[in-house]
Amino acid sequence: MRRWQLSSQTRLSARAAVCLATPLVVGLITDQRAYGTLVAIGALWGVSQDGSDRWRNRSPRMLGVALAGGPGLFVGALFVNHVSAPWSLVVLFGVVAFVAGLIEASLWATQGMYLLLAPSSAGDWALPDGLAVGDLSHVGGLFVYSVARLTDRRSRRADQRLCLENSMQALAQLLDAVGTED
Repeated sequence: MRRWQLSSQTRLSARAAVCLATPLVVGLITDQRAYGTLVAIGALWGVSQDGSDRWRNRSPRMLGVALAGGPGLFVGALFVNHVSAPWSLVVLFGVVAFVAGLIEASLWATQGMYLLLAPSSAGDWALPDGLAVGDLSHVGGLFVYSVARLTDRRSRRADQRLCLENSMQALAQLLDAVGTED
């Protein structure tokens, strides 16, 4: 008897809906809408890197975006809320653009882009208790990563099988080469 299965696109859409709605609903229930929104923004960034490609490709992208967006949000909120000089914003974006460019040049283009995008998103977020807004976006991004990791065992297993197959083929080639010049 064959099990009932959802398509990969349906699973991906359901995962995105759960990951985006959960922080918003929790924020509404606890009457902490600003915090829920910040976690949801991190989740949105994580969802933007989730897809139907292999886990080994998605995993570093998702973690990188979760970790790159937070510092950008923190720096953006810090400058907007605590530095009043008009030139400081130009300096902020210049420094962040330089660092993001270095990250992008290191073949981490997505993470560099999110680091550059985050300070402009921070806007007027004045949160109580001096809470670092970047930490909340980390929570959202890591939540998406965790849900994707838990719900996408099939892709991870396929990756493990592929690695095992590649290693067995390499071993077979080595054994075939015994006693030859290769």
